[in-house]
Amino acid sequence: MGRAITMSTNPLLDAAEDPVTVVMPEFPWDVVLASSDGVAAALADASRAIGRLEGARERVSPWHQCAYALASLEGWACVLAAGRKVSWRAVDRAFADSTLAYRRGATDAETAARLIGFHSGLDGYADRFRSTGIVASELSAGEFVSPRFQSTLERGLDTWLVEGPGSGLVRSILAMMSIAASMPESERVAMAARSIFPWLVVTSRASETMIPISAGFVGFAGDWDLISRALNDPDGYDPDTVNRAVELSLRAVERAASAASYEVMSLGSRHRRDPIAIFLSGTIPSVRYIFYLLNALPCATREQLLALTSLSLRTVNKAVRILEGEGAVVVDGQVRGRQDYVVRCSPPWRPSPHAAQYYQSVSAEPLGQR
Repeated sequence: MGRAITMSTNPLLDAAEDPVTVVMPEFPWDVVLASSDGVAAALADASRAIGRLEGARERVSPWHQCAYALASLEGWACVLAAGRKVSWRAVDRAFADSTLAYRRGATDAETAARLIGFHSGLDGYADRFRSTGIVASELSAGEFVSPRFQSTLERGLDTWLVEGPGSGLVRSILAMMSIAASMPESERVAMAARSIFPWLVVTSRASETMIPISAGFVGFAGDWDLISRALNDPDGYDPDTVNRAVELSLRAVERAASAASYEVMSLGSRHRRDPIAIFLSGTIPSVRYIFYLLNALPCATREQLLALTSLSLRTVNKAVRILEGEGAVVVDGQVRGRQDYVVRCSPPWRPSPHAAQYYQSVSAEPLGQR
């Protein structure tokens, strides 16, 4: 049961001058969910939307283009869902900063860029050795989450996600809700909770593809407010409130997956008939691989290309020069040796994080929520 506890922010002090009182949220495995009709209907709709997204991913070649596109969509949408206003151009500039992997994002654009790097698998953008590592990575601005909660969650989460009862998608949602409830008033904890959700879904075997859930909350901030507080009650959770929070989360999954399936399909058809497609069909595999990677990210530095492709420096530089010569990319800097440069697809792709408000789905219509 959730409960209020008082502790010092410095455990070495016997007496805290300014002790902090926090509510220990419910752990996801302690929540007994008696699913309502609303949850059951939302789960069915969300599952169909996930299936549509997985089908779109299978039809679009190559696969890594879809993975990076979903990472870009989720990273940008996660910040927008927190009520921030940040442009894709600003995210592009932040992602091109070679120092961002080694420091905490100082702006909203840098936070979005770090999240894109995290979902893309780039080293340095989050602690990937623990399932909740991104929470620790994002909390370094004086915000205080109970270390007891974090350690207990980390010890029990991996096994419960795989072996717990019921739907893997619902288990993933309960874990996200528990993380958010550790500090429901914090935008950074909210972003950390949403950012870990795609990993939770894959680990729980609810889906084989990344679900960009944050896109389902852009324009639906009121839904997230209820979700983040549902497991943060010192007197214990209210079953009806938890059921409603799970239903709203499933609706966000449905909106996000539905919109993302259209995003993936449009990305796959972007260069289907233009001269670039003719060129790509006859070029070497490394050139195609790098082009499609760039087609789904805001940009990439030389170091990022080396990390994401596992190709040699000589091969990466050669591929970029070939793409630049064909007018498929634009390069800032000199493509020579180990010199740093930034390369962007031409024309650049731009994800649509607001699209989930408008695509036809059960929970969102052209004029808003059902």
